[in-house]
Amino acid sequence: MAFAASSRCHHPDVRNFGEIRCCLSCGSARIPKVNWPLKQADTHVTGIPGSPITRYEHQPLHYELGKEVRLVTLQPGEFDDDLCCEISHKNLEDNPHYQAVSYTWADQSGDASLTKAVLCNNGGQIPITESCDGALRRVRLRGLKRVLWIDMLSIDQQNIQERNHQVSLMKEIYNNATEVLVDLGEGSAESDLIFSQNANLDNGHEGSASRESFKAFFRRRWFHRVWVLQEITLAQFATVFCGRMSMNWGSLASFMRRKRVELERDSFDNILPTVFQLRTTFEKTWSHVRLLDLLVASRTCQSTDPRDKVYALLSLLDSRASIPIAVDYSQAPSSLFLQIALWCVNTRKDWDILLHVCRPSSLPSLPSWVPDWTLLPSLPNIEPYIHPLGVCPLSNVTPFGLLQE
Repeated sequence: MAFAASSRCHHPDVRNFGEIRCCLSCGSARIPKVNWPLKQADTHVTGIPGSPITRYEHQPLHYELGKEVRLVTLQPGEFDDDLCCEISHKNLEDNPHYQAVSYTWADQSGDASLTKAVLCNNGGQIPITESCDGALRRVRLRGLKRVLWIDMLSIDQQNIQERNHQVSLMKEIYNNATEVLVDLGEGSAESDLIFSQNANLDNGHEGSASRESFKAFFRRRWFHRVWVLQEITLAQFATVFCGRMSMNWGSLASFMRRKRVELERDSFDNILPTVFQLRTTFEKTWSHVRLLDLLVASRTCQSTDPRDKVYALLSLLDSRASIPIAVDYSQAPSSLFLQIALWCVNTRKDWDILLHVCRPSSLPSLPSWVPDWTLLPSLPNIEPYIHPLGVCPLSNVTPFGLLQE
């Protein structure tokens, strides 16, 4: 894709002329090429048995005239049909219509190997995990195409610069999506019972899901991902899929509120995932909340990459917050955690960050006074931080705020 740019122009007046984007102020234009050449990969995509295939080659994203992302048009089909899609580039500033997918890379056993593949529009294939394969099959429509943003296909995972840029756009990606599709994985007796009981309650009938049923249900990996905090908080509307059943997130949240009253409250709170304890404001962001509050509240959440314990929270902060942290996957986790600690102490005067130091840490070169946010504290350091968001001076937040109407 050819592009001519003026280094002095900030492109304040961009217009579309067919597939050409042009800045009227300086005359810079982005002109799409056709027949983008593919590079022939190895005879097999890693981990996928079968006949020789070509690995899909991601075309570079261009950011000079806006916030470009890749959208995946998933072709319709039955559950067991091959997954086929078309990948196109769209600019978020053009308000494209799409749905964002929230899922886990690894399955319940923790397997994140690339054993499946999606066939793309040019004949190439993108390797994906079994969990991603299942999520796409569960959200696929039988008779209509579905336009999605899903990180495993929409981001060139081998390109660190692109990962940095796309992760910095997560707030816009999930906030601009018409709907977030949450996939919890394959169904089970517990999930079927909970989904069925919720439907019965909506129809005025009582159900019988026990605390143990919810405990088993909440063991699903999705509930413990740190990324889901922003994916749900920023969603305009969300639908939850589990096996062959589905319900909207608001209905599930309301159901959890009812069960919290019905069952022993303290006992139920002990098994309730963090994602149910957060609430969005009308602006879809946390007003005045500290980064430290979010780090403590999400400490039980998990991430494969230690740096995501921080990067997954940045979109939840008020846009006016001046935090000198940029998404950079070339930065070592220990360096990032040190940067946060220095900023909290020197700029924010948040000395209580020292209360959250746990030892021993496996991160190399991490100073002894800096918290390792990948570690769980064995005991609460001080009483207020058992429910950190509940004691913050925020009128719109409670320990169970998301479930309040």
